[in-house]
Amino acid sequence: IDDPSKWVSGEPVGAWIWANTLVLYPKPESSIDEGLKVRYTKSPDPITDSVQELELSRLYHNRVVEYCLTQAYELDEDWPAVEQKSAQYAAGIQAQSEAESWTERTSYPTITILPEDY
Repeated sequence: IDDPSKWVSGEPVGAWIWANTLVLYPKPESSIDEGLKVRYTKSPDPITDSVQELELSRLYHNRVVEYCLTQAYELDEDWPAVEQKSAQYAAGIQAQSEAESWTERTSYPTITILPEDY
């Protein structure tokens, strides 16, 4: 910021993207293998034909079909079908979300022995 010539070096304290280039400031003193971890959301490639595979897990393919059908019914002004397919889509998304957040357990957290168990 205060060093447009990038003469200052040290441990980077700031970063930004400019013209599709990641800039670290100040310039790192040395190179470290796997020194940065970048997390980003990838935009899917455009679909160009009807046989192209979606860049989504197959678990979401039915949701995509339900969404597209909802939009098609809306264009046809078939309001009962829009409502039905929209509800089916929302329920599918909710079930998918719950399934992904569920954690499998192989044991009970505690076992209680009651006197009447004897």
